[in-house]
Amino acid sequence: MTIGVYYYPEAWPESQWERDIANIKKFGFEYIHLAEFAWAFMEPTEGNYQFRWLDKVIAIAQRNGLKVVLCTPSATPPVWLSKAHPEILMISAEGRRMEHGSREQADWSSPVYRQYVEKIDAKMAEHYGANPAVWGWQLDNELSHYGQGISYALPSQLKFRARGCAKSTGPSSALTPIGATPSGRRCITTSTRSTCRISATWSRV
Repeated sequence: MTIGVYYYPEAWPESQWERDIANIKKFGFEYIHLAEFAWAFMEPTEGNYQFRWLDKVIAIAQRNGLKVVLCTPSATPPVWLSKAHPEILMISAEGRRMEHGSREQADWSSPVYRQYVEKIDAKMAEHYGANPAVWGWQLDNELSHYGQGISYALPSQLKFRARGCAKSTGPSSALTPIGATPSGRRCITTSTRSTCRISATWSRV
């Protein structure tokens, strides 16, 4: 049976990596999964990419006969990104902006967030794409906002409205139900197909 394990070397002293990874092999695991929450360690400041620590971990895994699965770190934007661009943070239905310190705190529709994710992903692919120890990739981690539900930040609102306009099939200025939200509300949009202007009203259902 093929089986693997998650390991977070960034959470442990480097002096323990050899012991931990040797034990992973000893206990019969075939794969080791790395880096999903390590964005701040791979890019501690903007544009300053640091992969040497991860190179060491992958080399240890390879020496122990383990196959590496790398994960893109988009679930945990670093604090410098949240501080420089607070507009990337999701906003709850109550209008509260998530703060740094959780996971999946970013608005997935934010073009700024997506731009930074593309940069770190590209650097990882460039650095590890030909590494024979790397057997696979995982994209992001558990897309869920960890119980926070839907983001109501402006980028998500704009995407939502554009989708509603594109899906409208009725006559000009027709009312088109878009769908219920987890908070028990339904959005009804009024779209004008010629200009694709949308206004929205919210009502309890």
